Amino acid sequence: VTVDEDWYEALQFLPVHATLPRGCLVRAVSEVAICEYGASGRNETAALNFLAAHDITSRTESPDGSRAISRRSVAVSAKIGVFYSTSTGNTEEIAEWFSDENDCEAAQDIGDIELSTLSEYDGFIIGAPTWHTGADAARSGTAWDDVLDEIAALDLSGKKAAIFGLGDSGAYGDYFCDSMEELYQTFKSAGCEIVGQTPTDGYTFTDSKSVIDGKFIGCPFDSDNEADMSEERYAAFITTLKADGLIPA
Repeated sequence: VTVDEDWYEALQFLPVHATLPRGCLVRAVSEVAICEYGASGRNETAALNFLAAHDITSRTESPDGSRAISRRSVAVSAKIGVFYSTSTGNTEEIAEWFSDENDCEAAQDIGDIELSTLSEYDGFIIGAPTWHTGADAARSGTAWDDVLDEIAALDLSGKKAAIFGLGDSGAYGDYFCDSMEELYQTFKSAGCEIVGQTPTDGYTFTDSKSVIDGKFIGCPFDSDNEADMSEERYAAFITTLKADGLIPA
């Protein structure tokens, strides 16, 4: 529904915490450059957040005076993309766990999407294994290696991203989950705020490029040697992501 053509009908599709006069609705929608409801998932959420942030209580009627706009309440939802790539299936398994969290989309292999669609998401949970141990680049041995430069060139400013990685601390403890650092640099270059730093306590490893300022820049998992700790590590990571505001508490 085009707002300028029928603001009242448009308002019925915008669930907000308070009743709104036409001027506020038009201003709110124009703030995020939406002409039609549902034209963009990201901008739609921005509009809802704008409206909900203003405690406007004045009532108004529809243009013909026949219907009053009623008060509504709603939780504004974000759209969190879960992206991974995998060689053995371990990274995919963990990625699918995240898809059960509130606001998180179904996990997708990064090699199966159009990268331009990343701008439609409000935030990201991204994961990769480490296969090319010791390498300066292309460490995951997956589709990530082919798209990192293109993602880094995108404008994802203002979005939060959390990283997880799969590593083998037994055989490759000197390069444990190094690929997480590549994802970190890539999404940071695209303008994302990286959240979900994880203490190194409880991990057995010698070195990792993914430790910055004394913490992992995401959450490492070791399905080869410490699979029994994966659920506990996942639960702690989710708690951190809720505290960091990526997923709703």
